[in-house]
Amino acid sequence: MPKIILLIVWAIVAVSFFVDFAYSDILSKFGIALAVIHVVEFFIYRKNIEAKGDGLAKSFLMTLVFGVVYIRKGG
Repeated sequence: MPKIILLIVWAIVAVSFFVDFAYSDILSKFGIALAVIHVVEFFIYRKNIEAKGDGLAKSFLMTLVFGVVYIRKGG
């Protein structure tokens, strides 16, 4: 369930980059901040992520999209 919610959040953020609506500027900035936070999170938890054995590229993408939900729940 948390992954579905996160996918919906990312979809709304993605739409905000292409469609101009009331809060699109705020959502775009939120999306950029969220992406930066997840990249930092990847490097902080890199040893835990590598221990999963999913491969570095897949693990990076999953951390970028799902963040700590991916790291703690085992993918």
